[in-house]
Amino acid sequence: MKKITLLLLGLLVMTNANADNNQYLPVLTEGKSWEVATIDNDFLSDTTGYYNISVGCDTIVNDLTCKKIEIVPKERGKNQMTAVAYEQDGKVWNVKEDGSMVLLFDIGIHLNDVIDGGCVVDYEDYILMNGIKRKRLIIDSHLDCKCENAFFYIVEGIGVSTDVWIPNLGIADVGEFCAMLSCSENGETIFTYKDFKMENEYVPLVREGVVWEYVGYRHEDENENVPQTYILYTLEFSGTTTINGQLYHNIYRTDYDDLGNAKEPYLAAYVREEDKVVTAIDNYDHYYWWDIPEVLYDFNRPMFLPDEAYYEYPNEAPFDYDNPSSVSMIQVEVGETLRGGYYIENEYSYHGDSFKTIEGIGVDCYFGDLLVPYRDYCTCENPLAGLSAVYENGELVYKGCKYDQAQQMKHKKEDVNCDGDVTLADVTALYDFLLGNISEAPASYDVNGDGIVTAYDITAIYNIILGIK
Repeated sequence: MKKITLLLLGLLVMTNANADNNQYLPVLTEGKSWEVATIDNDFLSDTTGYYNISVGCDTIVNDLTCKKIEIVPKERGKNQMTAVAYEQDGKVWNVKEDGSMVLLFDIGIHLNDVIDGGCVVDYEDYILMNGIKRKRLIIDSHLDCKCENAFFYIVEGIGVSTDVWIPNLGIADVGEFCAMLSCSENGETIFTYKDFKMENEYVPLVREGVVWEYVGYRHEDENENVPQTYILYTLEFSGTTTINGQLYHNIYRTDYDDLGNAKEPYLAAYVREEDKVVTAIDNYDHYYWWDIPEVLYDFNRPMFLPDEAYYEYPNEAPFDYDNPSSVSMIQVEVGETLRGGYYIENEYSYHGDSFKTIEGIGVDCYFGDLLVPYRDYCTCENPLAGLSAVYENGELVYKGCKYDQAQQMKHKKEDVNCDGDVTLADVTALYDFLLGNISEAPASYDVNGDGIVTAYDITAIYNIILGIK
C-alpha cells in the first residue's frame, strides 16, 4: 500500500507570529482539515491517491498536550492512519511512538535562510484573505525537475502547496510527494491550491481622496536671519490636466499656519502613473529648493526606487543606494488593505536615517516628501520634511515617522497660554478671561475656532486633556 508523504507537516507548520507582532495563527486546531493528493514524482502528473487529513482531539505524551492527526484515504482498500503532532512557539514536532520528538518545521525562518540541505527561502511576504493576514514563504527546493515543484508556497495557518522537502513521519513511499488541494475549517473551505499564488491587489499611488500630511523643517540661517522653523503641510490629488497628449493628475500643496488654519492651496506638480511607474512634471510657477524628479517611483523593481534614486553625488542624496546595509521586505496594513514595501537602512546615510517605501503610500522618511523622495529637500521653501500621516476619505490609515510631532503642532492652537503644552493651566487662563480678570483675549483663546471665547472653549480643552479629541 502506498503511504503518504505527510503533507500534514506542511499543514502543521504555520504558527509563527507575523513580523509586526501579531499573534500566531495556529494550525493544530480542532476542526481543521485538508484534502490532499499524492503524486508520483517520477511521472509528475501521476496521481497515486487522495486523502483527507484532519486535526483531532488532544492526547497527552510525555506531559505535553499534543494533537491526534487522522489520515483517511478516499480509495477503498487503503487503511486509515494516525499520527501525533505537537505545536509551540511557531514550531511543530512529530511525536513518535517511543515519545521522542523530531522538529518538523519552524516558521521563524526568513528570506534567504537555508534549510533542509539546500532549500532556500526565496520570498517572504503576507497575504490578506477574508480579512485575515497570513505570512507566506516561497521555498526554492533546488530540485532538478522540469516543473514548478522546484518552488512551492507555505502559508501561515494553512500549510504547503507541494510537500517535497519537509521531513515526513516515516509513513511515505519513496518517490512520492503531496499536493494540497484545499484547507477547511469546521467543514467550510477557507483556502484552495490557487490561493497560494494569490497576489495582493495593487493599490496605485496616484488617486484622489487621499491626503498626505508632512512636517517640513528649515535649518536656522543666521546670515539670512531665518530661524529654525517647522511647518505642517499636505499634498493631495485633485483634477487632471492633459500635457503632450498624456493625462496627468494635478497635485496641490496646502500649508498651515501656527494656529492650524489652512492657507490657499497651490498647484505643486502634475503626476501620472502607468504600469506601476509614477512620473511627474514640475509646476514651474513655484520656486523649489530641489527640482521634482521625472520618475518618482517604480513599483515594478526592487525597493521601488527609480534610476534617479541612485544619485551620483552622495553628499546630495541621503543614501548610497548601491550599497545598502540592510533591505527588508515588509507588508503594511493600510486601512483595510495590505501593501507591499521595503525597509531600507544604510550605514552611509547622510542624515543617519532609514526609511520605508510603501505601495500606495510612497516614501516614509525624515528627508523628502511624496514629490521629492530620496532627497535632502522637499517641495517649496522647506528643505527637509517627513511624512506624518496619510488619510483616505477623511480616515487615518497610516502613521508616518513624524506623526507624533504633527499631533503636537496641531494642538498648538489649543495651547492657550502658549507654554508649549495643553494642560489645566490653559483652562485657568480661559476662566480668567471669562471672569473678567483679563480684558482682552488673544487669538489662541478661541480654541474651537467659532470666533468667540466661551465656555465651549473650556470644554474643548478638557476634551483634549482627557484624550477625547
